[in-house]
Amino acid sequence: MLSSLAVYAAAAGSVLVSYIRSRGQSLGWDTKVGILTRAERYLVLAPALILGAVNSNIPLVGIWIIAILANITALQRIIDVRRQARQN
Repeated sequence: MLSSLAVYAAAAGSVLVSYIRSRGQSLGWDTKVGILTRAERYLVLAPALILGAVNSNIPLVGIWIIAILANITALQRIIDVRRQARQN
């Protein structure tokens, strides 16, 4: 149950990060801020999946890292776009 929540949060956070950037660009603002961009998500997930052959808990740790940090990144981007909107 808890691992399903982590997968959902990771997927939602990852999609939200990309959506906020795209939506901000469509309004004329560029936002590339955040601690876990697409490249960093790959750098977390790929080793976690590879090391999952050794220990089956490692991929879940990678998913939790992405779930937490992707949603933090989404919040950072929301704040950045909002700040840019208020300046104009």
